[in-house]
Amino acid sequence: MRAGTRELPRPLAVIDAVASVTNVSAAELRGRSRNYGLTLPRHIAMYLVSELCGHSAVRTGELFGGRDHSSVLYGVKRVQVLIQTCPEVRAIVEQARRVACGPRGIFTPPWDGR
Repeated sequence: MRAGTRELPRPLAVIDAVASVTNVSAAELRGRSRNYGLTLPRHIAMYLVSELCGHSAVRTGELFGGRDHSSVLYGVKRVQVLIQTCPEVRAIVEQARRVACGPRGIFTPPWDGR
């Protein structure tokens, strides 16, 4: 890796990080359930996968149970608004980001290469 660059976290590692912070399973985040209690954690995971991994909405949707790109765009936009207006959501997003990327924003993969 060149100086000044950092490795991007893997999408499944980001999903695992959000799952651990929000106390839901990674399978539930990636699943098809439309349970209200899963929507915000799933949207946070979509937001972080898009932001940290650079995935398109289509590719991100594939990771989350084959969701349409418009569902991903809606979730990402929702989290962007909530980060600005809701300190609790901002704290969850930042904690999940730290878990996924490490305390200095450098990804050090403890996961099994997914």
